[in-house]
Amino acid sequence: RTGDKLTDFDNLPPLPAEFDPLTPRTPKKIIGAADLDGVYGLAQMFSSADIAWLEELTSYDVSNLTAAIDALPDTQFDAAAFQRVVFLNALAQALGASPRDYCCNDVSEMSPPISQAEPPLALAADSVLQPFEHYCFACHRGNPSARLNFMSGADEVSVLTKIQATSEIRDVLDYERYMGTRKQSSLMPPEDSWQRQALVKAQSEGQQPLAAMREQIPSLFDF
Repeated sequence: RTGDKLTDFDNLPPLPAEFDPLTPRTPKKIIGAADLDGVYGLAQMFSSADIAWLEELTSYDVSNLTAAIDALPDTQFDAAAFQRVVFLNALAQALGASPRDYCCNDVSEMSPPISQAEPPLALAADSVLQPFEHYCFACHRGNPSARLNFMSGADEVSVLTKIQATSEIRDVLDYERYMGTRKQSSLMPPEDSWQRQALVKAQSEGQQPLAAMREQIPSLFDF
């Protein structure tokens, strides 16, 4: 979306923390193997064509399907994200059929995603933008919202200039001041993002990415 829609969004007042979708919430329910909700949830992952294929492979005998499921290795039931294609092919092999060659399951030959709005930025090994690239570029470089696109630019100098002109960045990186307060949800990267997990891991290993980023932002009294 561009134009008026984005302008309207940018003009919205800030959300209270309790309504902010970025604020982590406790789960309403944790579904386990014994919960019927989980059975129905997994069933929705399979298409009618998948079911017809399995019925054909099992000669329309549910006991054959049950035996094939029982024969699957325990790794198919590890606590991990459910992968329909992987599970279907494992079932096919358990039923004596050849696995299907799905077009989009193997992504090894696909190029990494590239932002359409901004070209990739090659940074020097010692560039002060390195932590920004790792923790911030995904959301703030190439963002269609002008208000959030404050790390755009064709080279390091222009990107750093924009960052240094955005004093609000220092505020959202001020963990020492806002952690545990009502403004905690405004800290960046968002609490439920992989960038926050990477940041916490880096800090636990003795790195100081927050300090390195804050050093580039003017303070309130820049003498």
